[in-house]
Amino acid sequence: MRKFFFTIILIPALLFARGTSGGMGTFGPSLALIDFTDVNRSLRDAGFEELSSRHWMFGGGGYLIANRTMIGGAGWGGTQTSVSESLNVVCRVDYGGGEFRAGYIVLDTRYLLITPGIGIGGGGYTINLEPYNQTIPSFDTLLRNPGRTSTITFSGFCLNPQLAITIPISFIGIDIRGGYNLGPFTSKWAFADRGVLSRGPEMSKGTPWVSLNVLFGGFNREKTRTIKGKIEFKEGEEEKEPEKEQEPQQEE
Repeated sequence: MRKFFFTIILIPALLFARGTSGGMGTFGPSLALIDFTDVNRSLRDAGFEELSSRHWMFGGGGYLIANRTMIGGAGWGGTQTSVSESLNVVCRVDYGGGEFRAGYIVLDTRYLLITPGIGIGGGGYTINLEPYNQTIPSFDTLLRNPGRTSTITFSGFCLNPQLAITIPISFIGIDIRGGYNLGPFTSKWAFADRGVLSRGPEMSKGTPWVSLNVLFGGFNREKTRTIKGKIEFKEGEEEKEPEKEQEPQQEE
């Protein structure tokens, strides 16, 4: 009878896979590229300095890592200032927000984690107009005309697809993130007292951003062990245990 030999080698698919778990906190600067075209047009016409499209911010976050999933939250914010010498008015423009973040770790090694994810939250813009170097004759005059500072906001729901590159080194490391913040959606300019500004500047519905953060936390890694096996057998025959060698008998 023709003999057939079958060889089975068992090698796990996740030979080099690592499971990282732990938690971390991050903080650092962020840079958003904001389209202030319509705002700058109005500021320029009123004698103000124009705003830069490079809007610097500072923020932080906290994250939990388990089963290749990273969840947490983060917040950020930053301010630019524009001044009109002719009107003696300062314009401060804030951009910031906060969100819940979730992602899946597609590359997990000892010193590198790559995590695409999404942020869900809220954010937007606040513009403050404040006069300076102005004199008010009396408190009675201020009571009759208290409109010294005007604050308008443009904020709402945001979606923030992003990519995180995490480099853990012991209990510290570096966290680099970038994304495109979509929103605020269905927003209108409004005053702090809930009044509505009928005609405000048009704002971009999407903002690219990048952040460089210092991270601190604890990480635990478990490497999947490789299991290898080899089985050989002949058709119609059962596998036999190898015979044990007999020990030589000692002469009396």
